[in-house]
Amino acid sequence: MSFTKKLEHLQPTLNRYVCSRIINKEDASDIVQNTNHIAIRKESEYDSDKNFNGWIITIAKFQIKAYLTKVKRANKKGVTVPLNEEIMGSEWLVDFPFADLIEKERMDSIIAINTRLSKKEAMVFDLLTKGLTIKEISAKLESPYGSVSSLKARVIVKIKKLIKERRELNKFDFK
Repeated sequence: MSFTKKLEHLQPTLNRYVCSRIINKEDASDIVQNTNHIAIRKESEYDSDKNFNGWIITIAKFQIKAYLTKVKRANKKGVTVPLNEEIMGSEWLVDFPFADLIEKERMDSIIAINTRLSKKEAMVFDLLTKGLTIKEISAKLESPYGSVSSLKARVIVKIKKLIKERRELNKFDFK
């Protein structure tokens, strides 16, 4: 099978792989397109004795990593990037069957987490979910780095405990 036929045959798998890691469909599509472009450009470097699918997926991994690095840098510079609650909230559920049940469970989880956390822990959790580092949270809350680090550790322990409790209730969920 020719290189282009192999690449064409791999497209559904490549799309699923990238979409499973990138929420924004337009960005996922761009990454797939970049991956295809790079693969075609580097066709002469491909060793036919190696796994073709693995080679393409590796290119996609690097493209995903580059995209996520770009998003992270944009967040640090204060640029608006589609990783806020509006996008991470209900909007991505539109294409899912039983979206209302997923959204209800998501909201129940958020409420359960918030009821278990102290006020400071809840603030740290909120800032962590927005992508801030411990150092940035420390500066924002005007708290010592060690205190914020301890709060983060406590938040993680409490969330793990909640997940463990829910796993025991629903034997097949939250694996």
